[in-house]
Parts: sequence; structure tokens; C-alpha cells
Amino acid sequence: MKRTFDLGLLSDYRTELMGIAAIMVVICHCLQPPSIYYHSEIIKWFLVQGNRGVDIFFFVSGLGLCISLGKLFRTKNSMPINKKIRRWYLRRFSRILPVYLALGLLYFVFEGIRNDTLTIPYLIGNITTVQYWFTGKGIWFIAALIPLYIVTPFYYLLFRRIDKKLVLTVFFGDNMFISRLLFQRKHTASLG
Repeated sequence: MKRTFDLGLLSDYRTELMGIAAIMVVICHCLQPPSIYYHSEIIKWFLVQGNRGVDIFFFVSGLGLCISLGKLFRTKNSMPINKKIRRWYLRRFSRILPVYLALGLLYFVFEGIRNDTLTIPYLIGNITTVQYWFTGKGIWFIAALIPLYIVTPFYYLLFRRIDKKLVLTVFFGDNMFISRLLFQRKHTASLG
């Protein structure tokens, strides 16, 4: 008997959870010490913990990606796998890119004017997140999401076909963690 994976309310309220996570991150960024004085250490701790919203957002986003891939690959049609993956990418990026490009362009134009760094290479480097990967400056969250979106369909297909699912997951997780540590060390050393 084949087991099914049901997360119940977590699956049903993904959008709401992502909204709460986003609010947590915004509150954390806006109210980080020392920009504001807190009368209570408990309130300070609670507000600073808003950065956990990033973890929630990544988890719930990953859940949504798996659900959408599951629906795509469960449909019985003769479409080749590469076309299904291309269709999945188009749907994902068509939901994210317009908002990101509009807000990112506004942000980077104003930031470039404020810092007197506004040039075409500056805008292209930041909008494409290439700037982040070479200098460690920019919108790290989008820079992290893009590679995750790129590997997700391939990981999903491999995960469905392999018996050692835990080994595969640990392998991918360790590689991402080690890559992040090496990247962080490289940029920390270049700043020091």
C-alpha cells in the first residue's frame, strides 16, 4: 500500500503562514536594537525572534513547491518531463519576477541615488543578484531562493526515484550548508 503525505492544516494555510512569516521579518528588521529602546527584555526577545520568519517562509515555500510539482507530475498527459519542468518554472517565475523586478528596481534606484552608486552595471548586478554572489551585498533572500527554485524540480524527481531518501536529503542539505559557510567565510575575510 502506497503511503500519502498529508500535512493537513499546514498545507491548507500555507499562504497565511507565509504572510505571518513576512510580517515577522518586517517587524524584526524595523524594530531591531539599537534602533529602538525596549522597556522589557521579553518584548525585545520576541521582536528580535522575528528573524525566524525567514525559516518559516523557506519551509512553507518548499512545501508549496513540492505540492505544485506533485500536482504537475500526477497529471496524466503525454507531455515530456522537460516540458513539464519548463511549464513549472514559467508558472513559478511569472508569479515572483514581476513583483520582484518592480520593487527591486525601485529599491535599487533609490539606494543607488542615496549612495551615489547608480549605474547600469549596479542595477543589473543587483536585480540579477549577481552582485550578492560576488560581494555579499544585495538582497540575500532572493539570491538564495533562485538556486533553490532551480534545483527543486530535479531534486523532486530524484527524490521520487531513489530508495535512500534520507541520504539524498542530508547530502543536498550538507552541500548547501557547506557552500553557504564557504561563501560567508570568503566574504568575511575580504571585508576584514
